[in-house]
Amino acid sequence: MLAVSLSATPAAALPEQQDADYLARYEVGHAIAAEAQAMDSVAEQVEQGFRIGIEQAKTVDPNLSQIESEFPGLLDAFADDGAAIMVDSAKRRLPSLWSDLANLYARELSLDQIRAMASFYGSPVGRKLIKLSAEGVDLEAHASQVLTEGVVSAEAQMSMTAQGEQAALRAMTKEEQAEVAVFMQQHGATVMRVSPEAMAITNQWINAPLPPRDQAAMGEALQRHLAARQTGASGK
Repeated sequence: MLAVSLSATPAAALPEQQDADYLARYEVGHAIAAEAQAMDSVAEQVEQGFRIGIEQAKTVDPNLSQIESEFPGLLDAFADDGAAIMVDSAKRRLPSLWSDLANLYARELSLDQIRAMASFYGSPVGRKLIKLSAEGVDLEAHASQVLTEGVVSAEAQMSMTAQGEQAALRAMTKEEQAEVAVFMQQHGATVMRVSPEAMAITNQWINAPLPPRDQAAMGEALQRHLAARQTGASGK
């Protein structure tokens, strides 16, 4: 999975001023980002988060609460279409996140440092850590903050990420935990050097408004389900 081609990344994503090794660092950094924020994993989180958000919105959002009261089950039916729109949108936008993270790694780290990170996160233990960390994120808390505040704060994102990593470590064997510990002893300073900005970049991506085409599709889907229920109700 680390063999990610640069041909999939727009050339405009690269800065104009580069040193001789920048492209090499960018390429390996892009592979790390694509491994850590894998398409299928992100899509699954987006779908689950959206469905959880719809369930919470039934009691939090006045407009959706009224719709649910008048047409019970409509929002559950809409959730299938809405989740598909959200996942498609996330998949289209994900390469931009990979590029931003790759530029961060290329700008801040040496090629050897980036290769060391790629070696670990591309290993069985590294991939397991990534997978279990994603599964350990509290999506209900994530969705709740979006509903109440409109965004996920950087502090909350950092806390949820840390909780996911802690849950992942608890689920790993002692041998796997030891392998993680060795990596952090040798390269923890490298990881921590870029973690705050990487977290900020990811948080900005998460909080980015849904593109207009997807906002329109979401509204059309909801109206379609609402019209179908209204037509059904009037025909009784």
